[in-house]
Amino acid sequence: MAVLSIIAPAIGAVWLGTHHEELRAAFQACKRADGEWLLVAVVAACATYFAAAASMKGAVTRKLPFGQLLAIQIAGILPNVLVPAGMGVAALQTRYLLRRGLTMAEAVASTAANATAGAIPHAVMLVVLLFAGAVPLPHLAFGGIIRYLVVATAVVVLVTACVPKVRRVVGSGARRLAEHRDLLSGAGSTQRAVLLWGGSIAIPMLHAATLCAIAAALHAPLGPGKIIVVYLVASALSAIIPSPGGFGGLDAALTALLTGAGVPTATAIAAVLGYRLLTAWLPLAPSAAVCGVLIRTRVI
Repeated sequence: MAVLSIIAPAIGAVWLGTHHEELRAAFQACKRADGEWLLVAVVAACATYFAAAASMKGAVTRKLPFGQLLAIQIAGILPNVLVPAGMGVAALQTRYLLRRGLTMAEAVASTAANATAGAIPHAVMLVVLLFAGAVPLPHLAFGGIIRYLVVATAVVVLVTACVPKVRRVVGSGARRLAEHRDLLSGAGSTQRAVLLWGGSIAIPMLHAATLCAIAAALHAPLGPGKIIVVYLVASALSAIIPSPGGFGGLDAALTALLTGAGVPTATAIAAVLGYRLLTAWLPLAPSAAVCGVLIRTRVI
């Protein structure tokens, strides 16, 4: 895992180091960006932290201050840059919940339920887009997709039934999902369920909206619908190979998919750089400051 986590960043660094002309053109495109659309992108990027805090609040059965949950999401930006995406903020969330008096089992269960609730809407949206024909799959008609899915499902079931190790892993995952089902349903509270699932659905859509606004600021010849598809597919692909903050994997996937969808290379690179600037690099300083305050006040 440690080796895999440095592959994507290394490839990304090599690519950036060997494409000076594209980078120069990308920076020129950034200088011509529309300021109003950039402001929209900033608002959308900031809103992701509120959505994440709402999702976390919905995953915990105890009442927790929303301000502290929001601060945890901001503080999690810094460790997320150093470890595979999502793991840093998850560790901070778990530590925070322990500080609030939850047992280790409760804290881990709440964090896991929050992560699961975040993954499910993303997967569902991808499947819906796939069957709607929004995700291009060459040489596959709708009936062909159904046949491939049926065959793939049969293979998965067969492997699960015949391979003991796989069977144990699937069984363990099913048991954990069963254990978390109360948390995933809001533990009987409609308000918690709305916060958990509403926040989980809003997070990827707000990230996609950030990318859409940046693309609009750069006058990219691609509509919001296609950019949303690009973001969802790219973020799913980047999860295959873990890398610190998704650097390398997500950047490459976004650039490749935007270029493949008809966006000029320089504009695609500029859009990805702008997206990274707003969601990862510029927030590093406030994240470090908030993290320091939370540690000094023993919130985490």
